[in-house]
Formats: sequence, structure tokens, C-alpha cells
Amino acid sequence: KASAEMSYDLATIRCNAPFDFSPADNAVRDVDNDALYAIFRRFGFRKFIEAYGIGLKIVDECHKNFHANTLIDLRVNVPYNFYLTATFTQNGERAKKIFDRVYPKEIRYGAQQYDKYATTYFYNFSGLVDGKYARTNKGYNHCLYEKQLMRSNRVFGTNLRNTLIPAIDKHFISRFKPGLKLIIFFSLTDYIDRVLEELKKVYPDKRVISYTSADEASVLERGDIILSTCGKAGTGLDLKNLVTVINTQSMASPPLSAQVFGRLRKIDDEEVIYVDFCDVNLDAHIRHAETRKAALREMSK
Repeated sequence: KASAEMSYDLATIRCNAPFDFSPADNAVRDVDNDALYAIFRRFGFRKFIEAYGIGLKIVDECHKNFHANTLIDLRVNVPYNFYLTATFTQNGERAKKIFDRVYPKEIRYGAQQYDKYATTYFYNFSGLVDGKYARTNKGYNHCLYEKQLMRSNRVFGTNLRNTLIPAIDKHFISRFKPGLKLIIFFSLTDYIDRVLEELKKVYPDKRVISYTSADEASVLERGDIILSTCGKAGTGLDLKNLVTVINTQSMASPPLSAQVFGRLRKIDDEEVIYVDFCDVNLDAHIRHAETRKAALREMSK
């Protein structure tokens, strides 16, 4: 009985618990630059203060968390702001219009000024997935598409032999030299595991690895062929000697397409190549491919 009463007491929500908190005392206020300056000096940030002064804000990948960044700007009066991104755009006409107003073209340095060093290839194929099984009530879902590819060994193997393996052979294996790397983007880690198993059989002399959520970046040095997701490797990854990127995902996001494409860097005496796919049996794939083509056309040779 005592144990039950203690459990009941522990589970009770105390609505009258003493809590010394005043909303008025904790309201957002203007920044006290003098106090902030004193704190910086106290903790030894003298070189930072000398170089930049107080009142500098740098936002990396400003196309992300656009709503939160804008709210911060509206509430904090920072004199100097630097917004960094390789993709000054948003998805959807309404969001793009707001984005362009907050970050007008007049304040963008280097926007749309691309050094076109990569060649893009788009391949159409007739897939074996019924589009109705790759949809939710919100529309097309590529995770469901990959799940359908895994529904049988025949479907999985046929898709691999007809799309991915020929692209790997043509755009990477045919010109492979030790040290060169290929990244292939998928949606599901389960699908990556299946593809990883098969590619190790097809290319036993190559180091085929996966780079997913729990992996450290150090594993990338061990791979010739790297399987990953956009969430893990689609942004912020600068991989030496990456000569080929293959995207297998049907996505309609110009910023995400540009970020994935942007993993490629110019390499002296090496052709860098971007490869993309479209399942012509699915209307969503066709629409998405046209969106990606429009975005990548501006950046490709």
C-alpha cells in the first residue's frame, strides 16, 4: 500500500509548486552592448572585439530555418549581418517571394555567378513501382518509393541493374584511379544497407561504404564508393577528390538539388560529373525532374 501511495504522489502534477518566475522580468529586451562588451573583455575575447566589434551576426546556410532567422532579425537590432548560403532561394512561390524581400538581390554578393565546371547527366528509365504505393495524403513520398523497390528481390535487382550500376560503370569505374571518390544519395538507410550489400558483390575490388546518421566523417577516407542521404552528406560536406555524385531521389526542391550538386568541387585534370534519374512511369518523377533540371542547368557546363 505504501508503495502505491508513493507512486501516486510521485505521479501527481503539482499546480501549486513554488516557482519564482516573472514573465515581465524575463521578456526579450534590447541588447545591452556595453554589458556584452564587458563580458567579452572579461573572458578574453579581445582579438574578436578588435577585429569585428560588437554587433556582428553571421548566419550560415541562411536558406535553412528562414522563419526563425527572420524573427531573430525583427527582434534583435544587430548593426552588421552576414548571411551565407550557396542557395539563395526557397521552395514555393509564396516562400520565395518573402525570401527575396528579406534578402533582396541588391545585397547578394556572388549570387548566380557560377564557375561551371561540372557536367550533368539525366537518365530516364521505366521503373517497376506503382505510383499509388508511393504516395501519402500529402503527395509523392520517395521513402515509400524505395520501400516498394525492396518489396521483392526481382524488383530490387532489376532496378539496380537497369539504373544505378550502369551509371556507376560509365561515370566512375571507367575512369577510376586510387583516391577518387563517388557519392550516391538515397532516402532510406534500410535501402542503403541493401544496395551496399549488392555493390560490394559487384565491385569487390572497390571500397564500398555507407555514411549514415551514426557514422563519423572519418569513415569517408576509407571509401571509394560512398552511399549516403541528403540529411547526412547533402550539405556542409567538402570531400577531397569527389569526382562523381549520383542522386537517386525524386525531389522537387531547387535548394536541396543545388546543395547536393554543390558537393562537387573543381579538380584539376579531372572531369566532375553529376548524375540524376527519372522514372518516366511516375508523373511525380517527371515533374520533379523538370524542376531539378531547371535548377541545375544554371550551374552545369
